[in-house]
Amino acid sequence: MVSSLEIINIIYLCTGKVPERIGNRYEAIYPYDSFEASDGLMVIGAGNDKLFGELCSLMDKTELLDDERFNCNNNRVINHKELKPVIEEWLSDKKIDDTVDMLLAAGIPAAPINTIDRAAKDPHIAKAREMFVEIDHPKAGKLKMTGNQIKLMNHKIDTFRLAPVLSQDTEEILKEYLGMTETEVETLRKEQVV
Repeated sequence: MVSSLEIINIIYLCTGKVPERIGNRYEAIYPYDSFEASDGLMVIGAGNDKLFGELCSLMDKTELLDDERFNCNNNRVINHKELKPVIEEWLSDKKIDDTVDMLLAAGIPAAPINTIDRAAKDPHIAKAREMFVEIDHPKAGKLKMTGNQIKLMNHKIDTFRLAPVLSQDTEEILKEYLGMTETEVETLRKEQVV
């Protein structure tokens, strides 16, 4: 987790300043943040002046490039509170998926912030990564469950041991772990202990 803090570590180590929580915004680049579209949240990562210019063109707001508050990354970081509503106004009537496709086509990093229903339907997450799988349960029938998060290049992990049904492993436990004989287990059955 410490290594994933990247710039936060450097800010502290170089300046002694403890950075404050800033939400989803990236500390040193703007716009690199979460933004509200008409149907939910998404991330836009216009991480340099060229990408910001592309974003301004898509928004039909090229005048922002001449605005001293936004004409370079450092100024956009300082004035992020003024820039975020401009971007969100542009997004206010746009759908996440359409906007992400448009931004990616222009070379601007973007992605939806998935709710669980979106993640469960996402072709990469649900299908290619098999993070949601369907299994057959002996009593409940077909069930959907979370797949194994560990993925190995040359080995597919597709075995799922289901929680045992009531008394499924009783005989094995009594014999193997408690050393009981078949006769002792049968006696317990007759006495309705197991």
